[in-house]
Order: sequence, then structure tokens, then C-alpha cells
Amino acid sequence: MKAGKAAEKEKRNVGSALAVLAYQWRRRAATILAIAIAALIAYHVMFGANGLTIYQKKKNEDRALSQQILELQQQNDQLEQHIQSLKSDPDTIEHEARTILHYARPGEVIYKLNGSSR
Repeated sequence: MKAGKAAEKEKRNVGSALAVLAYQWRRRAATILAIAIAALIAYHVMFGANGLTIYQKKKNEDRALSQQILELQQQNDQLEQHIQSLKSDPDTIEHEARTILHYARPGEVIYKLNGSSR
């Protein structure tokens, strides 16, 4: 009877040891799987369609376009001022007529020298 109890106790110990090994294996497998999933998510966050690298590119592009918009707005304001002065300022109108259209006042003579671009 003692031999039967000892054998039964040993079977329980072996079964318990196998259960512990199975639990450890499952735990390691779950850990490896979790690490792999975390690595995939990290890769996607960094290099995916909306990842950090794309975000940085878009941010730099936004900065460049904002600067270009500002420069164009300033240029537009200058042109608007020039248009207003052409509409209302006689000196500006005369300056444009003389430089671009080569107009002269009555009685004036314009001398053009060779090699002169005017």
C-alpha cells in the first residue's frame, strides 16, 4: 500500500511539474508575443502612413508654406499701395510715364545715349 501511495504521489509531483513548465512556456510565449506586437506598433508609429517622420515633414512643409503666404501677403500689400498711388498721386503717375513709357513734358527734349538701356 505504501508503494501505491508513493507512486500516486510521484505522479502528482510529475503532473504538477509539467503544469508549472506549461505555465512558464505559455508565459514566455505571451511575453515574446507582447514584445513583437509592441515592436510592430512602435514601427508603425515611427514610419507608418501618419507616423512621426511624416508628421515632421508635414510640419516643415506647413512652416515653409506659412512663410511663403506671409511673403506673398506683404508683396500684395506693396502692390496695393502702388496701385493706390498710381490712381491718386500725380508724382507717381508722372514717374511711371517718364520711366516706362518714355514720355516727356511739352518743350522737353530727351537725349538717349548709345549703350544706355533707358
